[in-house]
Amino acid sequence: MKKKLLPALALAILPFLGGCNIQAQMNIDTDLLVSGTVQTTLSGAEVGQAGTQGCTNFQNNFNHVQKENQLNPGARLTIVTQTAKTNGDILECTFSFNRWDPNANKKVLRATAYSYLLETGEPAKILKESAGSLKEFQLSLTFPLPVTQARGGKIDGRTVVFNSLKDFEDSRYVIAGDPRERSFWENWGNYVLLTGGLLLTLFVAYALWRARKTK
Repeated sequence: MKKKLLPALALAILPFLGGCNIQAQMNIDTDLLVSGTVQTTLSGAEVGQAGTQGCTNFQNNFNHVQKENQLNPGARLTIVTQTAKTNGDILECTFSFNRWDPNANKKVLRATAYSYLLETGEPAKILKESAGSLKEFQLSLTFPLPVTQARGGKIDGRTVVFNSLKDFEDSRYVIAGDPRERSFWENWGNYVLLTGGLLLTLFVAYALWRARKTK
């Protein structure tokens, strides 16, 4: 499979998988654009002589690869180094990204009037096959609506956390909100009741006024 055909959600994390540990936080906006951070721990081999500059070097290489492989500028994931720490053997980097389209190469995130649905199977499978020496993986997803279904994930309001690639893959999809098609009564029932109550009140008031007038 050509790299440019891989789901963008997988490509967002794929380059970080050379590290020992990955923690990613993604916030999904109502327009399906995503912002967040990725924290990665790299071993001494990746650190080399660069020290904390290794994080910036990784950022520059990553952004260069995105520019080369994504012809559509709006589909490119651009990362910025937020923090960099090293003890000589381990390099810890935190990168941020803003307003990125996870549907750039293949649609995996959808929205309806009342819900959001994220397909996890194919992105997770690609990440799993490329994990290499990855020891720990954690992915946190925050939606505009409360998460209602996420098998294998820990749900807390609008956020779900997956503590392994396997859990993320096995989930198959994450649902936030209510995916059901709502009936007319569910959509407009409260307005109908309110309008009916108002009309009834007016009718009773008019009837009482007429009764007094005829006495």
